[in-house]
Amino acid sequence: MSFNTSTLCTLCSTQPGGTLCAGCQRTFCFPCLKKHRDGLALELDDLFNRRNELMELINNSLSNLDPCSDEINRWQNEMHANIDRIALEARNNIKKIVSETNQNIRNELEQISQVLQQKQKTESYIEDDLNRIKQQLIKLNLTIRQCNEQAHVDTSNSKNINWDSLLFIVPNRDNQIPKAPTAPSPSHSLYSSFQQQPSYTMSIPRQYMPPYTSSPTSTPYLANNHRPVGRSASVSMNSRGLTYTCVCCKTTNVLNENGPNICKICRSVPPF
Repeated sequence: MSFNTSTLCTLCSTQPGGTLCAGCQRTFCFPCLKKHRDGLALELDDLFNRRNELMELINNSLSNLDPCSDEINRWQNEMHANIDRIALEARNNIKKIVSETNQNIRNELEQISQVLQQKQKTESYIEDDLNRIKQQLIKLNLTIRQCNEQAHVDTSNSKNINWDSLLFIVPNRDNQIPKAPTAPSPSHSLYSSFQQQPSYTMSIPRQYMPPYTSSPTSTPYLANNHRPVGRSASVSMNSRGLTYTCVCCKTTNVLNENGPNICKICRSVPPF
């Protein structure tokens, strides 16, 4: 049995195409339609896999902030090292000042000790000698007590540091990702299409129906357990109610929802 090439399945080209895909607008037989749907399901699974990969990349990018984290850590270590170096130099300087002062005091005490020993040994001392040595000891005692006041720590320059300006993040404008437009919800899109178009067309897949008044001589012929092979019919809604277009003569007929539908021109039965 030969078929019109316009009604053949666009996939196998051997079986009659009885179902129109609303997405690609191609006609398929039922076995090929299943293959077509299986292919779409595989594509959908692939999209899920790609989405999962992107989610994993996002999670990894948030948990692993390299190389920015490495650079921040390096800067932090350098700042700590500089602060530690400056603090160590300050401690060494104060120790040096105190050590020099203590050494001078020790030298004077050593000289006083020698004078006292000499006076004691020779017994050649008078009131003036003792008063002079006493004043030297009083002066050294005051110097020792004021030793910790010889220097102070000046941190005035550090108060003028703008800490917030030492480190900040600058976005790379060349690598910024533009925001994706928000996709409208399916319900909103469906509602908008109905508002913009006063009528709509719905593709009805061909299904088996009793032959009613069709006969072997009528077009098309619907026998028992036989699926129509023509193109799918279109049902539309307008001011006259539900109508359908005959697949044979393209005549618009009023759709009878409660009974058989027969084309008023060619007397063919619609394939639904």
